[in-house]
Amino acid sequence: MPAGYRNIGIDYIIHDFQVRAWYGGMVTKRGLEKGYGNRVHILLDIEFNFEGVSYAVYQAYAHLRSISVSRGEKINQGQTIGVMGGSSTSRGRPLILIQGAYDLHVDLDTYIRKNGNRISINPQLIDKQLGLAV
Repeated sequence: MPAGYRNIGIDYIIHDFQVRAWYGGMVTKRGLEKGYGNRVHILLDIEFNFEGVSYAVYQAYAHLRSISVSRGEKINQGQTIGVMGGSSTSRGRPLILIQGAYDLHVDLDTYIRKNGNRISINPQLIDKQLGLAV
């Protein structure tokens, strides 16, 4: 599959449907994105160090039924940023709370930008760098 079509985000399910930020930061983008439905991008308050270079880290949360943060808003770790539920279509049917047509989940993509390219990274690398258990 061509690199532009790969989805290497982490899919996870939230029991109470409240999507919370893994880390604090600032909302850089929000709204509908093709293939992802409602999506929120956050520039994190932390950096990723690789081979002696520090990179800004972003996280994007997709498949949200609704978004509760605004572009430019400063958010805290654990703050609710939206509600899981989907906002696109699967097999021509709405995703919003339809079990079976598409399993409800949130897609989390953690990424950096290097030389103008977006590079997805495993969020456990951030946890390890911060000294958190992985």
